[in-house]
Amino acid sequence: MARVTSVIRAFFVKYHMATIRKIINSAYRQLGIIGGEGQKPSNWEYADAISALQSAIRGLVNSGALGRMRDVVPIGSYCAGENERVFRVHDDPLQIITLPDLIGSHENYTLDYGRAVPDTANLRPVKDGAFVSIVDSVSGGIQDFIFDGQTKRWISIANLKIEYDETDNSKAMLETTLDSSCPFAFANPLGLSSYLALQLAGEFGSKIPEVTALNSRNFLIAITHSYSTRDYSRRS
Repeated sequence: MARVTSVIRAFFVKYHMATIRKIINSAYRQLGIIGGEGQKPSNWEYADAISALQSAIRGLVNSGALGRMRDVVPIGSYCAGENERVFRVHDDPLQIITLPDLIGSHENYTLDYGRAVPDTANLRPVKDGAFVSIVDSVSGGIQDFIFDGQTKRWISIANLKIEYDETDNSKAMLETTLDSSCPFAFANPLGLSSYLALQLAGEFGSKIPEVTALNSRNFLIAITHSYSTRDYSRRS
């Protein structure tokens, strides 16, 4: 029992290390903008880095690094599939777009009292790195989600944004965002922080260390080879 408890404790310690705050601190340290563990960026620098992190991750989706995107325009409520961009074009408050927990094959059906229903025996978990983009044509909003296979949950990219000012409410929102997680932070925190460092280097005029450039390149190669070779444009 003690061993199980220690394993669970180690899991949560590792998960805690994958927060957005840790990723940003690591990126700034690699660029020499902050020093050791005792130093931290200003709130404005945190806010700028959160915006850069959102742009970097969204860029992976839009560039095709995570695989091809399939456009869908559902009529009613709809459960999205992997790597789908779902357009909500009807001003219907009852239309609900949901994210999948399991993926089933649309090509395998069984007969249930004469009706063809999906064969649940072929259900599988959502693949790590799969994404769903929901485009609300009515409100003009876009919600992007990436599935983190390490934590088995969908993570919203839209949450990686904050309009920071010096108000108490804005400071509280910043702290909440910094203590949350983001895609790829758990599986490859060093690679993600190095990739973010490259995005921030130009803004601060910082010299990019060779090891940071190497880690960033390896991160992008791993992401592309792991995910884009899998064709999610069809549910299977």
